[in-house]
Amino acid sequence: TTSIWADVTTQLTCGQVEVGSLIPAGADPHSFEPALADRASIDKADLIVANGLGLEGGLGPVLVESSAPVVWLGGQVDVPSNDGGDEQPDPHIWMDPEVVMNAIPTIAKAMNDAEIADPDTIARCSADYLDKLEQLDADTAASIGSIPEDGRNIVTGHRALTPFAERYGLDVVATVLASVDSLHESTPAHLSDVVATIQDDEVQGIFVDEFQYSPDVDAVAREAGGVPVIGLYLESLGGPDTGASSYLDLISTDAALIVGALT
Repeated sequence: TTSIWADVTTQLTCGQVEVGSLIPAGADPHSFEPALADRASIDKADLIVANGLGLEGGLGPVLVESSAPVVWLGGQVDVPSNDGGDEQPDPHIWMDPEVVMNAIPTIAKAMNDAEIADPDTIARCSADYLDKLEQLDADTAASIGSIPEDGRNIVTGHRALTPFAERYGLDVVATVLASVDSLHESTPAHLSDVVATIQDDEVQGIFVDEFQYSPDVDAVAREAGGVPVIGLYLESLGGPDTGASSYLDLISTDAALIVGALT
């Protein structure tokens, strides 16, 4: 469904199988509504790899009704804890590379069941990609580990960075939009609380999705004394020149941006 999971799935056949993304790169998955052409593509698909957990917005019900086989990854992995008062589980599971590693066997099995490619090819390419994910995880841990322990408090636009933060020892002390959903609207009282938290916890940056603009973020940053707002690639891959055109690059680039802001 998303450009991120499309890239991951592509790697499991070493690029030998065409894998499309129903939600265009740069689009907000929470607000995405499928067009008639998307519905036709869904019905013709041999397999659909979906995130689930409410991420896909209006696309979710269409997938449920489709005759195409769908693998819902959110139901196959451990969901990060949600301590933000939002009852909805955090759907941004790919922001933890360990979760992606755990999802590889699930995707590979679904591809084998749907006879997407030769099983030996899927096994070989999956193993190669797992090696790359393990190295990515180690490199990211080392990179984030360079941030001083007393400088790891961060604020995010909406609750999209929690799995990454929990994996690598960052502390999300507040979110401008108090939800895992980017469509959520915050109250003035909540925004005032976020400003106070930034000042009290000496937060050095507000991290937001590069493709999603919220005037509330700018207002909070301004009221907190001009705290920098840093764009990350959270819900979509970037273009060829962004340093985030693949999942591996996305995590590496996000880690570098976070380290650059906090050190």
